[in-house]
Amino acid sequence: SFNTARDACLDSLTKRIWGHSAQFVRDEHGKPFLFGSSAHISLSHTREKLALIISKSYAPGIDIEDLRPALQQGAARMLSEDELKFH
Repeated sequence: SFNTARDACLDSLTKRIWGHSAQFVRDEHGKPFLFGSSAHISLSHTREKLALIISKSYAPGIDIEDLRPALQQGAARMLSEDELKFH
């Protein structure tokens, strides 16, 4: 499930960064954060993919989408050549 994948990613990343796990929670607006940490987190997912960024110094942002025809048509206008190589 998504929650299991998210928790496994968080566990792996926080152990690598700090040497221990951190608990994922959401604030009253639904924004994710790591309980007991001043680090910033951004999370995005599709049906099959999960993207997660943790930063100690700034509030990052990430968004992933399933490739749909409408997105593919607009991709050339919004993405650089290097970014287009990834889809």
